[in-house]
Amino acid sequence: MLSKMDDRDDIRSSISSVLPDLPGSILNIMEETLQSLGVGTIDDFQFVQEADLLCVLRPIQARKLVASWKQTSQGPGIQSQPDVNPSTSSSLLTSPTSSRSSLLPCPTPRIQLNADWVDRFEIPTERFPEALMQCLERGKRPVPSLRREMIRIVATEMMKACPSPTKHASTEVAKMLVGKYPQSLKDVIEGEVVGTGYHSLVKQLQARIDNKKRHATPRIKKRKSLSDNSDTDEVPAVMKASVQDTYGCVKWDMKFMPVTETLESQNEKKEKMKILWEQGTFNPDEVKELMESTYYSQHEATLFHYTEETNQAADVQVDCLPVTPCIIVCGATCYSASRFMLSIDGKIVNDNIAQFIAAINMMFGSYYCLNIHYPVELRSTLEFLQRCFFNINPMRGTKVVTKKNKKQLTVNPRVLTLIADLVDHEWRETN
Repeated sequence: MLSKMDDRDDIRSSISSVLPDLPGSILNIMEETLQSLGVGTIDDFQFVQEADLLCVLRPIQARKLVASWKQTSQGPGIQSQPDVNPSTSSSLLTSPTSSRSSLLPCPTPRIQLNADWVDRFEIPTERFPEALMQCLERGKRPVPSLRREMIRIVATEMMKACPSPTKHASTEVAKMLVGKYPQSLKDVIEGEVVGTGYHSLVKQLQARIDNKKRHATPRIKKRKSLSDNSDTDEVPAVMKASVQDTYGCVKWDMKFMPVTETLESQNEKKEKMKILWEQGTFNPDEVKELMESTYYSQHEATLFHYTEETNQAADVQVDCLPVTPCIIVCGATCYSASRFMLSIDGKIVNDNIAQFIAAINMMFGSYYCLNIHYPVELRSTLEFLQRCFFNINPMRGTKVVTKKNKKQLTVNPRVLTLIADLVDHEWRETN
């Protein structure tokens, strides 16, 4: 028993020697995280990787610890990281502006204050309901109502420390929660961690904070009633509401190509629009006309295309197929069909697939084998397949085409919400 206590003290002191300014609450979570990884003695530090600590520490802090532990395990004769040692780590943490004054401007007092409150923030577990604490302590996933109550309590405490917490602050607090209760709060599906494992908590915390910061009075006001001289007074109420409230595209499902168009003319007009876009100077009326005439072939991006059960590859209307990988269902539905085809770039590449699962595998695998980006219209569906069924869960990056200088989320919020709902309702078996 004494040896275990000594080992625990050694682990704690080894962390404190490298990161002396680490708050006590984070230090406790670090100990629990290392124990969950199987670290029993300081000799086990050499097997710890930076990624193992990112759920609790910031990247620079994790790198300092790993570098120091590797240097210690290699012995004093080998200096693999000469610039990282306890003394320099201490100086970096205690006086960050002195070591970087020549490279970066000094942070403003407001930014420094925000960083300080996040480091000192402690999870208010004493305010958690007893039922929630039972789930957290036993490693069980809390039901959605208890999870929402936890978010409300934590967000309230955050706003007491800082009236307007940033998303970075929510991320750090979410890391603390997941680091302390990984089995109950980490984003996991079938044993695979989704993204970094704490994106759903960040999303919920930020949503709660944003709701608390909203104005009490609604910004959107009701429309004024129509005057007595309005031209629509004789229009029935249902039609009047339709005229007033309809917006966006109201005729999106075009079943046939315009009679004046062919597949070749559609491609020529689309190429012309690309050239006009690259040139940067164009006539808006001309672009509008081109967009309207090519809408039939522009809008469609779908996973499935249906044809008659007896049709062969030559009978399929290829001008209706999208350029992205698409499953051609030979029958009324994908559930009852006994034969499928696969098309890529508007061409049928496999005309005899016997099983639906095999067709899904081929369709999805085509995106990776041929390095095809996910179409924007199908990004949520394909990312759900990627993360839930194919267990491809990168911490960063996406296969969706994005605009330059546009921030891209690590995990699609819709996919994250669906996965969380599936786990909460125990749709699949859990360990």
